Amino acid sequence: MSALASGAWLMRVRQLFVRLLLALSLALPGWAAAHELSMADLRLIEVKPGEFLWNWAGSGLGRQPQDELVPRWPRGCVIAADRLVCPQGLVGEVRVDGVGDTYSAVMLRVT
Repeated sequence: MSALASGAWLMRVRQLFVRLLLALSLALPGWAAAHELSMADLRLIEVKPGEFLWNWAGSGLGRQPQDELVPRWPRGCVIAADRLVCPQGLVGEVRVDGVGDTYSAVMLRVT
């Protein structure tokens, strides 16, 4: 087989491969589908200096964020009834355990 014929054959195989991949991608769209993005909102409303009302808001997954996510407040902050009390102010890192299992992310809103 000459070099010219060999190059043409290789080009033809490459074209068939691309067409096959295109046909598969059109025939099997669910196969490559990504998971849905699920966001939870953790809302803090400062009612007086160092004292916050807080609650969760989900993204309509049919589940409640508080059933699957656990906030970890900065040192010195405590939960008292329905309030977060931080005598030194809300200073430090707020972490949320459980992100990545059901919820993809958490948005912290402080007002």
